[in-house]
Amino acid sequence: MHDDKQSGMAQTLTQDLLEVKTPELSICQSADKTSPLVSAIVSTYNAERLIRGCLEDLEAQTIADRLEIIVVDSGSQQNEWAIVKEFQQRYDNIVYLRTAKREGVYTAWNRGIQAASGKYITNANTDDRHKQDAFERMAAVLEARPDIALVYANVYVNKTENETFENHTRVGAYRWPDFDPVKLIYKSYIGPQPVWRKSMHEKYGYFDESFASAGDREFWLRMAGSETFFHLDEFLGLFLKTPTSVSHRYRGREAQRVYQRYVHRLAHLKAAQSVTSTPNAEATNREATLMNPLLVLNDLKVGQRVKVKGELSEDGAFVALEIDLESSVNTSIDEAVIEGVIRSIGQQSNTLRLLNREFVLLDGIEINDLQRHIISLKDLRAGDGLKLKGKYSELKGFAPDKIKIKEMIDFNIGKLQGHINKIDRTKKTLEVVGFTVMVDEYTMIFLKVCK
Repeated sequence: MHDDKQSGMAQTLTQDLLEVKTPELSICQSADKTSPLVSAIVSTYNAERLIRGCLEDLEAQTIADRLEIIVVDSGSQQNEWAIVKEFQQRYDNIVYLRTAKREGVYTAWNRGIQAASGKYITNANTDDRHKQDAFERMAAVLEARPDIALVYANVYVNKTENETFENHTRVGAYRWPDFDPVKLIYKSYIGPQPVWRKSMHEKYGYFDESFASAGDREFWLRMAGSETFFHLDEFLGLFLKTPTSVSHRYRGREAQRVYQRYVHRLAHLKAAQSVTSTPNAEATNREATLMNPLLVLNDLKVGQRVKVKGELSEDGAFVALEIDLESSVNTSIDEAVIEGVIRSIGQQSNTLRLLNREFVLLDGIEINDLQRHIISLKDLRAGDGLKLKGKYSELKGFAPDKIKIKEMIDFNIGKLQGHINKIDRTKKTLEVVGFTVMVDEYTMIFLKVCK
């Protein structure tokens, strides 16, 4: 459903940041109409059920007469081509490209960008949708501010395919932080629907096609070393939350690969930042750690309390992406936390499966939704993110006593918080909260400095 309060706020931009009032810009009237203003790249593979809604969404944009839609069909086995052809008979702004074999998403994007004639580029995922003036709002920022290379806006989250921005069942929202090149190294927050200048590809090349899911983040970081991005603090998009996406299977490992590629920038970026800025505690701890060599497996000891962020490999193993060591902890040694996405629910047996484990829920366990309302097991669904708090012992294992629904975008990513029970340096594994955690060359190990 449409948020009237947010809609009202979205009528104007923050003037001290943008230095203009966007509604006074008429990009449709002032721009050269001989060429598109925005080119939207649609990569599709076996998405016949989604492509019609995608094209309808794009053609409903307020600047549809200045919009070029480039559909890149990567050897789909379904009939997207027939639907695209139908739309081409009604609209003259759709370009259709098809490859004989399936390509990765970034290969498809690069192909579309090279064929694009718009001044600005955006990726239009077949399952995501937009507010009708989304492209107009973001393009207006780029028109008014030549110093801005990329614009990104907030998105609502839904779980039902082919809903629209104006009529959807909302399950969450992502309100991104303002642009900070340091934060971008730690976390990808640009979102799924940015608009950027096509000229950036002349300066920085194209998306790295060796990535399956983190190529956009890598390219944003490539740009962010010299360019400025703008966070348009409005909700302009709708993001479909689904655990079946190819990108979710690779995001964690690839995120670490991107991080390691750009972590060398931190010292330079911090030196360039204003001395009046106050970094948050997480950033401070990271920066303090990164002044010295990263810790390695041999630095870990049994009994240390840790926070582990990891992902499931294809064979079901839990592989550590980041390990935080807490140098000062007041919690009981048996207190533990597990976060992950529900894989399955056993209503009769009162069980939940998260990550690669099944957990039995005892009577009286409190389950809270996002609004902190108490709900029951039957209200949960596979795909929901959960945070389980409880106790762990080697004898009884992990026993949850509190459960809270948590918004999660990385479906194969999980988190463990507890003490190291065992270390096998030969096999390069830890045991934390009953999980065997693999540590490899991609695992980043930090000491959390408590000040």
